[in-house]
Amino acid sequence: MQYGLDRRVSTMHTGPNLAEDTIWIIDYELWTLLIASALRKQANVYIMTWRSILSCILVVKLSLVNFQGQLKAPLPHLFLLLLSIYSPTLATKFLFNGFKEAANLSLDASALITSNGILQLTNGSKRQIGHAFLSSPVHMLHRRSVVTSFSTAFVFEIVTVNGGGGEGLAFVVATSKTLPGAQNGQFLGLLSTQNNGNFSNHLFAIEFDTVKATGPFNDIDKNHIGVDVNSLESNVAKPAAYYADGGNKVSIELLSAQPNQAWINYNGVTGILNVTIAPLRLPRPRRPLISHAIDLSPIFKEYMYVGFSAATGNLTSHHYILGWSFSTDGVGSSLDPSQLPLSRQKDASPASRFRRLKITLGVFFGLLSSIALIALLIKSIKDGNFLSFIMLVAQIKDRFSQYGD
Repeated sequence: MQYGLDRRVSTMHTGPNLAEDTIWIIDYELWTLLIASALRKQANVYIMTWRSILSCILVVKLSLVNFQGQLKAPLPHLFLLLLSIYSPTLATKFLFNGFKEAANLSLDASALITSNGILQLTNGSKRQIGHAFLSSPVHMLHRRSVVTSFSTAFVFEIVTVNGGGGEGLAFVVATSKTLPGAQNGQFLGLLSTQNNGNFSNHLFAIEFDTVKATGPFNDIDKNHIGVDVNSLESNVAKPAAYYADGGNKVSIELLSAQPNQAWINYNGVTGILNVTIAPLRLPRPRRPLISHAIDLSPIFKEYMYVGFSAATGNLTSHHYILGWSFSTDGVGSSLDPSQLPLSRQKDASPASRFRRLKITLGVFFGLLSSIALIALLIKSIKDGNFLSFIMLVAQIKDRFSQYGD
């Protein structure tokens, strides 16, 4: 016999023949659930819902009843009964403070994990695509209409190469880990000219875009965050920024080669999506950059893959993920900045190279001036013109003082 949750709960209250009436409710659906749960545990998937508390209370009550001899059913049968009436949600929760030991990731195209544990999506070459997804799908839709609430946080760096950076990266929820047919460049490795905008894509993404795309996408600028549903034309997009405690909006340069942290939260009950970003050194801002009402039930299937995509075009960047937290069971675990790996490519950015050049030139000319003064001092002493040397140094000092004023 097959019963829904309501039928099973009502059967629990039918009287003294509880055990005889309910033991036979256990059917093949239960064993399917148990097998699926066992297989998914290797991917850090656990059964974790508020019903667990009620189930524990029920176990205690049934155990007491059995102990008092009011039920003929043994405790193992009562335990199976508990599982049969328990309508669980398979919840996913994981935390990667670096990816050195992340064995349950599926990497595609140019994506790889560096020796120091950084998830590198692209390496600065032209026209690349990189994908990295959790190997096992996540339960995202219940009873074909109820979307799972989820939260994720990750730390990323985008390091430019040869003066101009592109194209961007995205957090993705999709039906595939490889996104077959996706194009590089402005498509960010997500979609292509053939399927962009198709309802059948079943794709949701938060893009961190560093190029103002031309054509049908109508990007707002070359430094923005957008919400994409089945298309690279964002439903809503905002220039990359965060709200400080005083309410002031502070811009963030995505191509700064500095680590930034992003938080993405979706409430499956209210349908509200919040996207927040801030430099890694700062705590999470109280006010999200994007707060958008969106129904994801037509977009999600029962099981979806979660991960990242990045792409380059003629403009290139290194796209890095330093840490990642995800949960469908409340707020996910916080990333620990002290445990995150550091990017080895920071010095590749134009700003870093320019600062290094200024320091090098300053040291060089300072050393050259010192050598010249020492040589002049020695010559003045030999010629008996030490007084003239002192006067020359005084003139140089006065000249620098004038520039300082």
